[in-house]
Amino acid sequence: MSMTAAAERAATLFSGDPCQPTDHHEDGPFYRPGAPWQTDLYPADSGGTILCFEGSLTGTSCGPVRNATSEIWQADDHGRYDNDDPANLPDPTFFRCRARFNVDANGRFKLRTVLPANYKPDANDCWVRVKHLHFKFHALGYEPLSTEVALLPDRYTDTDFLFNPHLVAKLEDHVENGRPVLKARFAFVMRPISTKNYLSAVARINPVSGRPAAKAIAHPMWRASRPVHKRSRDIVRYGDVQIEVIVEGRGPLIVMLPSSGRDSEDFDDVAAGIAAAGYRVLRPQPRGMGHSVGPMQDLTLHDFARDVGAVVEKLCAGPAVLVGHAFGNWIARMTAVDHPHLVSGIVLAAAAARTFPTQLSQALNTCADVSLPDTERLQALKLAFFASGHDPSRWLTGWHPMAMKTQRAASTATSPDEWWSAGTAPIFDLQAAQDPWRPRSTQCDLREEFGKRVTVSVIPDASHALIPEQPAAVVNEIVKWVQQLFGAGQ
Repeated sequence: MSMTAAAERAATLFSGDPCQPTDHHEDGPFYRPGAPWQTDLYPADSGGTILCFEGSLTGTSCGPVRNATSEIWQADDHGRYDNDDPANLPDPTFFRCRARFNVDANGRFKLRTVLPANYKPDANDCWVRVKHLHFKFHALGYEPLSTEVALLPDRYTDTDFLFNPHLVAKLEDHVENGRPVLKARFAFVMRPISTKNYLSAVARINPVSGRPAAKAIAHPMWRASRPVHKRSRDIVRYGDVQIEVIVEGRGPLIVMLPSSGRDSEDFDDVAAGIAAAGYRVLRPQPRGMGHSVGPMQDLTLHDFARDVGAVVEKLCAGPAVLVGHAFGNWIARMTAVDHPHLVSGIVLAAAAARTFPTQLSQALNTCADVSLPDTERLQALKLAFFASGHDPSRWLTGWHPMAMKTQRAASTATSPDEWWSAGTAPIFDLQAAQDPWRPRSTQCDLREEFGKRVTVSVIPDASHALIPEQPAAVVNEIVKWVQQLFGAGQ
């Protein structure tokens, strides 16, 4: 089907997918019916940047949707809605940064408003919303559309898990009457439905009685199905330390810490699975690996815990569930002791018993020594890391001997009594059934020592490597425990 001239022009001038239905987006807690009819909703008392917003409204046939009734609501230039304080709700006749308006016969509209600011839905959380505008459209013969448009550029697109990359408008600099203004455009597309279904949909999403003003809510109540964010990398700097972080997904935060001498690339498959389940996954590369650098002498586990804490704080993403694999669980527990406000729980993945045979430490040295023959290293990998039937050759690479030397020195310089308890954080003791570092006789040790804050699960057919041996089972177990930790509302 060929597009009309109007639709072709919209495709050129407007963000949005021409002739493809615009994604639905939840109203959020601040919608109020009954706003005044106006196209200029710039507050008289505002000194914020003027935003001129132009929109088009078509159907999936690419023809204009004429004379639609529409609504807009938004935060002001201070990130405030007129009803975001439940202790001081506005008079029912007072509306700020809200309007109803009509779309013209060509399916077009223009609005003048203030550029909304970013804001935190919960003042006690790090989550920050991207700048955005909310819209509703009603037209006979079309399914009502409720959506939002993010205004880019915006620094919070990677951390706002409500951000939808299909719902964006680019801000452009212009001048209006000698005053700088911003302009943005978006092409909205409504889905046609029968009159019967239309009336039913109207009653469902916009009841006549309206909706009471809601208080600001924390992120668990916002979580719905959402696209998984692509994998990217970030750099966190503090003092003379730089930590590279692999980032993917949106949602509650999970931080993954690798085994001794190995980097965070080991978690590729598991991280992807956890992100797909609706979580944001951060994987800091330990010092001396990737682009992570910092002092490597005279360290303790407190220094490595400080690196983890800096990642959570600098990316404003916590508190976090820390997943520590093998040696990584020592760092996770140390972080929970030193930075308890940044930790909501800990997963000990293939954590060793408090004492283990010295031959396993010797085998670890052999595994990491790339100067030795592969045959010798494979035997060590089978002894210390991989259960029978699993291919240990994948771990012939990925070792960082110098970094491992630093980690071992830091471990020696730190008494286990300093990190063993993991503070008061909930603990998920995720064990491997054939792990020589964790004999079956020690299966319940942590539960007996720390009581109900410890949950134990054992994955069969896996050894100390665990992550590459049973990635799907690891994902399932971690996601199940995190859901239980956060509660059904997460």
